[in-house]
This record gives sequence, structure tokens and C-alpha cells, in this order.
Amino acid sequence: MSNSPLSDLCGFAREHLRYEAEMFVTARDKLYQRATQPRRPDEAFDSNILLESCVLHLRNLVDFFYPQTPKQDDVTARSYIPGWGARSLPLELQEFRVRANKELAHITLTRKAGAPPEKDFDFGILSVTMRAIISDFINQVDLKKVPPETIDALRKIGSVVLVTGGPVFHSSSG
Repeated sequence: MSNSPLSDLCGFAREHLRYEAEMFVTARDKLYQRATQPRRPDEAFDSNILLESCVLHLRNLVDFFYPQTPKQDDVTARSYIPGWGARSLPLELQEFRVRANKELAHITLTRKAGAPPEKDFDFGILSVTMRAIISDFINQVDLKKVPPETIDALRKIGSVVLVTGGPVFHSSSG
């Protein structure tokens, strides 16, 4: 991309923000599809790849909408909406952010061993929790700064159907 993100917000959203949303939704949906299929010998590895992709891309989106201490070159919702203020981070996303940082982005003593229930990620609940902030962003942003395909990709995050007792995911190792 030849222009800096601040001089071409629409191009940045088209390429990078849409990518984060599409990668999260695609990996999440593939995990849900796998949950309904017979187990294969290589399923643990493939599922871990999808799980880690979900965690990484959702973490990036959480940081976009709820920046903690953005660096000078970070692009956040505030880059698109100058009045975008501090929003209260929902508890589910607070816990998710901490876990993503501790269990995926760094090798720490807080990684969970084995497969206890607290190692699960419920991407359905996390997706639904993102609906409000995504709607807020879409309702406030100048649509000249965010192309329709990016808006569509963001909306797909919250369009998940929750099923009581539906699948939650945890890595089999790591």
C-alpha cells in the first residue's frame, strides 16, 4: 500500500480491517463446521490452526475498537472517528484479551495445561458481544472512509447464531 493509513483510510479499511474481520469469521465458521464432522487423525492440528487464527484476528479487532494504549502507528476506530472515546470493554472481551495475550501471543506461566473447561473459547458469545461496538462504529463512521465490503465483513462477525450447548473450542496443547 503506497499511501499511509491516515492519508487513505478507505484503502486501509478495504485491505486490512476487512482482512481481520474476514479471517476471524472464516476461521470461526470452519471451527463450527468441524464440530459437526467425524474426527480425523489430523483434526487437533488443523483445529489448533483455526483456533489460533480466531484468537489472533479477534484480538486485533478488539484492539481496533477498544484501544488500550495505542502506539503512534496503530490504526484504531479513533483513526476513523475522531470523537471515538473510551468505551467500556465488556467483561467477556476483557477476559478474552488477557487470555489472547497470555496464552497465544506470549509463552507464559499462565498458559493452561490439558483441556480444562476454562481453556475453552466460546467464539459465538464473543462474536455476539462484538455486535454493539461494531454497530456503533458503522453508525458513526463516515462511509466514505470505510467501503461497503468492509462494512459487510464487520457485520458478519455478529451475525453468528448462538446455539445453547453449542461448540466451544480449546487448543489440545500449547
